[in-house]
Amino acid sequence: MTMNTRRVAIAAFAVGLGIATAGALVLDAGPASAWSHTIELDERHSVVLLDQVVAEIQRTCQTSERVALNVRSRVGRFSTSFDCVLFQGDSAAGIRIQLVAAAGKHNRASAKTDRVIALMQVLLPDQAFGRDGMIWFTAAGYGARCQGAQRPMEIREQMAAAAQGTHETPEHWTLVEAVAIAGVCPRQLPALFRTVSRIGHPEAAATVKHRLDAASRRNDAT
Repeated sequence: MTMNTRRVAIAAFAVGLGIATAGALVLDAGPASAWSHTIELDERHSVVLLDQVVAEIQRTCQTSERVALNVRSRVGRFSTSFDCVLFQGDSAAGIRIQLVAAAGKHNRASAKTDRVIALMQVLLPDQAFGRDGMIWFTAAGYGARCQGAQRPMEIREQMAAAAQGTHETPEHWTLVEAVAIAGVCPRQLPALFRTVSRIGHPEAAATVKHRLDAASRRNDAT
C-alpha cells in the first residue's frame, strides 16, 4: 500500500492525518426513463466518498422521480433506492441517513466502525472522526489493512514514509494500524505485531499490544 493510499484509509477511519486524494468519482449512470434512474457505483479500486455520492443522488433526483443505487464493494454488493419526492429542498441530510443505513448493514460496517471508534476514543483521543464516513468506507471493504499485516517489506516502507512525511514514530504507526485492524479483522492483530517485531521494532509492538489489550478490556467492561 502506498503512503497516499494509507492516508486515504486513515482519514476515512478519521484519525485526522488528512486526505491526500479522495478517489476518482466513478459513478456510472444507467439507462434513465421519465421517472427512474439507476446509478452503478464500483468501490473496488477507489472509494467515492459519502458526500460525493449524496451530491450525485441530489443531482439525479432533479430529473427523476426515483433513483436506485447499486454499489459493488470489495466484499460484495449492496443497494438502496430513493423516492425523490421525499428529498425535496434540503435533501442532503435525508439522503445521507439512508445511504449510511444501507452501508451499515453491509459487511457489518456499523458494528465494526463502532468498535474502531470506541478504541480511538481511548487510544487516539486527539483525532477527529466522522462515523458516517467511516461506515461508508468500511462497507466498501477498505476498513483496515488486514492483508498487509504479514508483509514486512510493505510495513517497513510505510513506516519509513510516515517517518519522513509526518515524523510518525513506529509505535504511533503501529497503534493506528492496530486500532483499525482490531475493529475490522481482529484475527490479524497477532500477525501485525509479529511483523512489526520482525522488522526491528519489538518494543513498539509490545507497547501497542499492551495498550490495545487494556483498552479492549475497558470497553468490554462498560
